[in-house]
This record gives sequence, structure tokens and C-alpha cells, in this order.
Amino acid sequence: DPPTTEIYTLSLHDALPISTMVDIHLERLDNKVSFQVTDNGKGIDLSEKNGGIGLLGMRERVDALGGKFEVKSRQDGGVTISVTLPYSEQGDVEL
Repeated sequence: DPPTTEIYTLSLHDALPISTMVDIHLERLDNKVSFQVTDNGKGIDLSEKNGGIGLLGMRERVDALGGKFEVKSRQDGGVTISVTLPYSEQGDVEL
């Protein structure tokens, strides 16, 4: 699987078992592709150094592709994972 597909799959894999709602937003603007996965699960402790092995793996893949990776956990529960990657018509990023 291309790295971007794996990032997307990992974010859903972690969200689905503990959430009753998962919102997925995918957008291409000019030379960037971004996606955001938001759930209403229990949230995660972002004070951990790497935020867990899954998040670390996603961050490494996004960094390797020259992208931006962000995780937000709300106090009332739920997590939002946002990824922005460079895109060109030559197919530098596959979704």
C-alpha cells in the first residue's frame, strides 16, 4: 500500500472500535491534498512523548512525504488527525 493509504487506514483502525461517530474529510487544493479524521471516542493522552506507536508511525510516514501531521484530542473526548501532503498532477501522492 502507498504510505498515504496506510496513514488513512491506521487513523480509521484506531477510531472505529471506540467511537460512535467518525467524520472523514478529504480535500485537494492546488498543490496539496489534505484529509482529516475526527471521532467522538475517549480521546488520547497527548502528553505521552510519541502519543503511541500508531501515531508515531503515521507522523514518520507524513514527514517522509514532506507533509504536515497534527493530532488534537478534546477534553470531552474524541480525536482529530489532520494530514496535509504535497500533490502534483504527476502523481507524487497516491490516495
